[in-house]
Amino acid sequence: MIKTISKKVIFVFLIILVVSGTFFVHTKTSRAVVEIKEYTVLAPLPGTTKGGGNCVGADCKADLASYIPGLFNLIIGLAAVVAVAYIIYGGFLYITTDAIMGKEEGKKHINNAIYGLIMISVAWLILYTINPRILEFKLNIDAITVPSGPGGTLGVPMTAEQIAESNAIRTSLSNEGVNTYAGPCTNGQTTGCVNLNGLPAVALDGLAALGRNCPGCLNLSGGTEAGHETHGIGRPIVDSLPSQGLNQYLDVSSPTNRQTVTKVIRVQGKPDVTATFTYETAGGGSSGNHWHIVFS
Repeated sequence: MIKTISKKVIFVFLIILVVSGTFFVHTKTSRAVVEIKEYTVLAPLPGTTKGGGNCVGADCKADLASYIPGLFNLIIGLAAVVAVAYIIYGGFLYITTDAIMGKEEGKKHINNAIYGLIMISVAWLILYTINPRILEFKLNIDAITVPSGPGGTLGVPMTAEQIAESNAIRTSLSNEGVNTYAGPCTNGQTTGCVNLNGLPAVALDGLAALGRNCPGCLNLSGGTEAGHETHGIGRPIVDSLPSQGLNQYLDVSSPTNRQTVTKVIRVQGKPDVTATFTYETAGGGSSGNHWHIVFS
């Protein structure tokens, strides 16, 4: 009977050790603001209250952050106590009986207790070897940071230098016949604005050549501003609103979603630029119909 109970205690402890240790892994990310309720414990278990074991009455307060680690350590201590008691019991059987079967039974009790201690120690050691943080009890609920895209951070205002660069490129392209439907995203917004700062040379050369070949056909609606999945600083990608002139230039009378056209554009005094136009319709990540243009 005692042997069966001992095995069950060890088995339950190992499950608690693995599950609880794995559940409370702590990661280094931004911490969310979470309110953990505090309770007054009527009959506090040793080590589970905030003030340790010195609290009295209403001062015995605990929350999950203090209770679970204390309970975990208490289980470890109890497991050790049970193992020692089992060893004592086995020793008592061994020395108080003359029968061979009784001595064998005592040895079994002692061996089982030692094996239990070894299993607990090995389980703890394996978890600690895999990752020491598995054995840390942190109840911090971490905030998930979702990247807004390589063009910048949503809601973060542009610097004066970025605004100046974007406006200078806008003016230069306008002189080449390329329009932009709105100004820069000065406050980090993603709608009603277009950033042109950070566009690489191949995109600027391609846009200028397109403007000369088809004046007024391009009306840029997307550039390097945050919020795009593929756009961004250093990426030769822009969006342009559809127009009859641009459709005629691409030999497409009525473009359909995901339709692609590739044009090789001659740039005076520089290598030719390849522009791949893909028509994207509203929905599915697009805020409106436009030509998605990638230069290479």
